[in-house]
Amino acid sequence: MNNYDVVIIGGGCAGIFLASELVDRGRSCALLDKEPVASYASTRNQGWLQSGAFYAASGDVNAARGCKTGYEYITASYPEAIHQSVPSYYLFKAKDELETALVSCGELGIPLRELGTGDLQSLVSENSLLEGAPFSYVAETSDKPFDTNLLLRRVVGQAVRQGVDYYKVAEARSINPEPSGDGWHIAAERHRMQGKFLVLACGPFIPEMLHRFALDDAHDIKVTKTPVFVVQAKISNCALIAPRTTRAPNIIPFGERRGIEGVSICLSRADFDARDADDYEVDYLPSGASVRDEFGKRIQQFCPGIEQLVAAGEITGHIYACQKIKPRSLEESRGAYIRFYDVEGCPLSVFYPGKFTSSPVSASQHAGQIERTIPSYSPVTRGGSKRVPDVAEQRYYDPSQYKLKMRNGVLDLDPVF
Repeated sequence: MNNYDVVIIGGGCAGIFLASELVDRGRSCALLDKEPVASYASTRNQGWLQSGAFYAASGDVNAARGCKTGYEYITASYPEAIHQSVPSYYLFKAKDELETALVSCGELGIPLRELGTGDLQSLVSENSLLEGAPFSYVAETSDKPFDTNLLLRRVVGQAVRQGVDYYKVAEARSINPEPSGDGWHIAAERHRMQGKFLVLACGPFIPEMLHRFALDDAHDIKVTKTPVFVVQAKISNCALIAPRTTRAPNIIPFGERRGIEGVSICLSRADFDARDADDYEVDYLPSGASVRDEFGKRIQQFCPGIEQLVAAGEITGHIYACQKIKPRSLEESRGAYIRFYDVEGCPLSVFYPGKFTSSPVSASQHAGQIERTIPSYSPVTRGGSKRVPDVAEQRYYDPSQYKLKMRNGVLDLDPVF
């Protein structure tokens, strides 16, 4: 049986950054996940590297600070994963909203620059999506689109070279951890191992894992899902974000070496409950409204310039779901969620960073906590794969499901058959 100081279930941004931190600190570590790793929220998000300004403007100070520090770390450590040439702008309907955002960002040392009238007119003239938009005030932020696949390939490759052992499993549910007198005994399909400390960093599977140990906090965590609409056309040359307008579309460009190839669109604060980790259905909102109708309605309402873009050429896209977990005890914050448990004398933690951008920061914090829990380093027997696992691709290039059309003055996402 292979022995480790720490065994991590989950190979998304949380598990990968934490594993890298632990081996940096001299702790042996096993990472268990299916391949490709990071198949869930880590590569289903919008690819939006957040400076912290969005959460500062929204009043979520904890999330803002985590994103600020994570942004600084990622931009310094992995600049090749960031689309540096793509600017980002925050849109506001009212002057007081902008002023509040400027003050909040200033207090936290997060860059946010108000655009003057001339700059605003230039932005609109260069981006027809904003023609007629109901926003009167704009500020430039240092937020950037980034390639989460490329970044995680760098981190997981570094972690494996440093000594992290990767174990491939078919799915998280096939992993069976059992507490014993000498630590955790873990059966993962054909793999067997032992660990002093067990970390659940498996996102939407965390509640199921906690239920296995009859821990009350399993009821504190709900799984949510957010619909993301990917437009496979360059309808915007910059990121457009409305931090204070509920259900306004947040638009983040994406692309590889050829520059901007399309945008991902998420309706701000539009996530809703999922049944479990397998629930990716986003055809309808809880209100009963069609998700594709809601995207059409909101894009047309807040970005009326879409009408002339649709008239000018074919625009297609697809919708997918990004799952998250939302602890009820942190209902109003997107900060990190870290909890410790004692299961029959064996230490266990739940680790969810809240935001991809803040993952390296919360991983460093959690690694320090684990280090203090198991301070004595002892020789280990290792046996996992030394091969660097594949990382899931972002969902930008899935087959198109819809074609944007104007029908009787209404933007429609017409199914492609």
